[in-house]
Amino acid sequence: MRIYVEDLEPKNITRSKLAKLGEYYSEKNDVIEVFSEQGMYLVENSKIWKLAITNDKTTKIVENGVSFLVDETNIEKRMHSHIPFNNSINKKTIFTYHMKNVKLFIKGHYEESRVTILNIDKLGLDKSNVYNNFLVEDFYFEPKYENLNISNPNVKNEINVFLSLLY
Repeated sequence: MRIYVEDLEPKNITRSKLAKLGEYYSEKNDVIEVFSEQGMYLVENSKIWKLAITNDKTTKIVENGVSFLVDETNIEKRMHSHIPFNNSINKKTIFTYHMKNVKLFIKGHYEESRVTILNIDKLGLDKSNVYNNFLVEDFYFEPKYENLNISNPNVKNEINVFLSLLY
């Protein structure tokens, strides 16, 4: 189950706001999304997965004046041996942050700029900041356990902590 905040724009999550999430950082994954007439594919950790969407269900819930979209869509991943020749490819990075009951996923891509093409060492820029040139495209929450949902007080509290850091 994915939980989206309806009225918040991902593009408003800046690099400095992402840096505030440091103590909750879990992992960073680079993936490639592939779209073709034969379907959707995901390349993750050198493995090719064909994606199949089942149970496409989204519900709007309002909690304390905030509108959430609860997406209960199931995405099945099946190991696949190849990617169709005619396709569209998108390289994405997904940052994962977690608390006791909730995970936050922030998905985006790195923007190529003149600075990144040049030799960064000679310019003296901080290349240790993983958020340099990162543009947020999407974010969502997932409860860590199946029996938890948006109505659970612990889930609501942890989502509020994340949102207070991001906005």
